[in-house]
Amino acid sequence: MGSTEWRPEGTIQPLWATPIYHNKARGKEFDEIQEELKTVTSKLKFGEAEGWGPHVHDLSEKPFDSNFLYDNKCTKTLEFLHRCLMEYLMFVNSKEPPKYIINSAWITRTIKGKFAYPHSHGFSDVSGVYYINTNGEDGNLMFDNMNDALGGNFIYNCLGGKTPAPLGDGFLLLWPSNVRHETQENTTDNERLSLSFNINFDRMG
Repeated sequence: MGSTEWRPEGTIQPLWATPIYHNKARGKEFDEIQEELKTVTSKLKFGEAEGWGPHVHDLSEKPFDSNFLYDNKCTKTLEFLHRCLMEYLMFVNSKEPPKYIINSAWITRTIKGKFAYPHSHGFSDVSGVYYINTNGEDGNLMFDNMNDALGGNFIYNCLGGKTPAPLGDGFLLLWPSNVRHETQENTTDNERLSLSFNINFDRMG
């Protein structure tokens, strides 16, 4: 994606597309990750984030000041995340994978009637989510079109707006942290659990 090869005449050239990565843990890897995360998650306390209001999803304690994965030694999850991140960097033509740190990681609990307002994590480089428990109908993650600010232009307006991401146990998604996203309301009786995280790259390494 870093270099552009122009397509034949009379076709569309999609310049500077927003790279959203998704993968799914399967088989033994999926089973090990699920057991690891569910074991630790069952012991957590959840609460409302201060100032977010009563309808926003609940978070594990100190969500942005701690790292759930490091603190609980979630090695299987970290291995899967690392492999996916390296593949993501390969797709965007990163010459040498830089050193990185998962600067925050937390668990989100979304019960019936809860959702997440549109927001971004622009203070990081890459953000992501891994779905631990979902019935596939309890509220999709929605990505905003990065060109929404140009919607007054006829062509950009034709490209559409919010796009839903895949939703299912074992799905992991990665995206540039400044991409606005939200989560639709959970209208089911299922308690959705997901792992969210932010990643920063070492600019010196």
